[in-house]
Amino acid sequence: MSSGKLAEALTSEERRQLAEFNSCLYGYIKFENSDKCPKKLLIQKGISYYDTVIKDKMKAAGAGAQGAVDAQKKAELQKKVTVDPNIYCHLGHLHLLLEDFPKALSAYQKFHNVQTEYWK
Repeated sequence: MSSGKLAEALTSEERRQLAEFNSCLYGYIKFENSDKCPKKLLIQKGISYYDTVIKDKMKAAGAGAQGAVDAQKKAELQKKVTVDPNIYCHLGHLHLLLEDFPKALSAYQKFHNVQTEYWK
């Protein structure tokens, strides 16, 4: 699914609600054991959206044409691709809220590497 189709899947209300989720809510939002919790579903949908945006940008830069890319080439390609650093930061927040700590840390590290003046 391309990012255009997925962007249509996120309504403006869902985007607004998604923007309100940040790391300050960690520990305060408790999801029921059910996978049907609306907030959890929205966060999962947002993660899928951001992942698709990043993958589409990678494909546009040439990663898709090469097929299987080794780790070093993929790292070099990620440096060339211009993805808004805030996407990585918000992706980290969403993974943190779902308590998916390795993915949250990975997203935060990518944000740190891409955003050179992250403290401002």
